[in-house]
Amino acid sequence: KITGSIKYAHNEVGFIQNVESDNLELKGKFAEQVEIEFLPTQIEDTADIMVLASWLIRNIAYKHNFVATFFPKLDFDHAGNSLFIHSAIIRDGKNIMTNEKGDLTDEAMQLIGGLCYFAPSLSAFGNMISSSYLRLFQNEGTSSKVCWSESNRNALIRVPLAWTKFDNIAMKINPQQTDKLPRHESRQMVEFRSPDGSANAHLLLAGIALAAEWGVTNPTDSMALAKNSKVTGPIQSSPNIGELSELATSCVESAEMLLAHRNLFEHDGIFPYSVTDFIANSLLNENDKNLNKRLMSLPDDEKVSESRRIMHRHLHKH
Repeated sequence: KITGSIKYAHNEVGFIQNVESDNLELKGKFAEQVEIEFLPTQIEDTADIMVLASWLIRNIAYKHNFVATFFPKLDFDHAGNSLFIHSAIIRDGKNIMTNEKGDLTDEAMQLIGGLCYFAPSLSAFGNMISSSYLRLFQNEGTSSKVCWSESNRNALIRVPLAWTKFDNIAMKINPQQTDKLPRHESRQMVEFRSPDGSANAHLLLAGIALAAEWGVTNPTDSMALAKNSKVTGPIQSSPNIGELSELATSCVESAEMLLAHRNLFEHDGIFPYSVTDFIANSLLNENDKNLNKRLMSLPDDEKVSESRRIMHRHLHKH
């Protein structure tokens, strides 16, 4: 009632029988991961809903003697926590992501191309703490390569309802369904999978809006980028793997990418210079250059211990 309708909520794959941590709030606890998806809202309202929802969840959990957290990683060998953003282009109140055949429209491809173009610098707003990059580079639910797919669930950008090109699924599943239903409006969205709970929701969604704007106002470039960034099978064996851009591997790299591409956000005064500088400095203060390389160089027991230290220090920051 407060945030708007929930589409669904269910348990996910992140189950831990006994959390190992020096943090007394986590040590020895039983942990489960829950996914909550909201129904689509206008982007002007979505960030407010995200912030309010996380605040409500944390406080209601606390009231019942539980800890709810949205930070990116809870343990070394377990699934991370994501903040997938679903986007669609609406014209005159109608979703125009697919045509009558169920294929992606040019506008949908332009949105995908825009997200691909902005993705490396969007990490500055969507992945704002060191443990974000432990999640991104352990093959957990998303790729560190800038790519998209209709079939690979690990692609950075996923088209999750690609099956919508099949009409009247009820008739195919249920032989007693004999009446063909009229085609309903498309519900197709694209899912941007790199952000996590450390994100600044308002700046992230503002950046995604700019990515969409760039895509539809530069249709030739965005559609070419979308075409060249598509993968259909395993990402690492894709023929175009060498042509795909990379996400940052740390907060420091993310800050560097933001500063190198700040004009994407600051044109026409949309992002104030002071905001860009503030976010970049916050990321640089994590001091985590070459984070994953450093961790991989450690003996196994030290690697796990240091990873947990990095993960758990942000328990209540987000």
